[in-house]
Amino acid sequence: MNLQTTHASKIFSDVEDGKFYTPAANWAVAEGIITGVDGKEFQPNTPCDRQTMCVILSRLFGAENPSMDKLNAMPDAEGVAVWATEGVAWALNEGVISGVDVEGTRYIQADTVLSRAMAAQVVANSCYNGLF
Repeated sequence: MNLQTTHASKIFSDVEDGKFYTPAANWAVAEGIITGVDGKEFQPNTPCDRQTMCVILSRLFGAENPSMDKLNAMPDAEGVAVWATEGVAWALNEGVISGVDVEGTRYIQADTVLSRAMAAQVVANSCYNGLF
């Protein structure tokens, strides 16, 4: 798909025309990869947390009905937002994320904002595991 030709009617009002991210935002919304915050706003300047990244990637790769076993085994599974549960479960199952090690225990840390290092690792894991 040509990012430049994505229909503007699919875009949220807080995505300004002519910004560096406008074509990518239009594409992601048109493809259903990003549905916005409460379906109303794109919030282009809001930091991305771990659970949001998992949801975005799960939609990008077409994840459906993931097993919840790995997610439910995580000590902080209850901290995952309801809207992100399937995306995080998929990411755990596919090895996209494995949790953050804290003194020998792995945690999802769902609402932790992704650092550049974390984002790089998530993308690399996706490649290593044959998703790209």
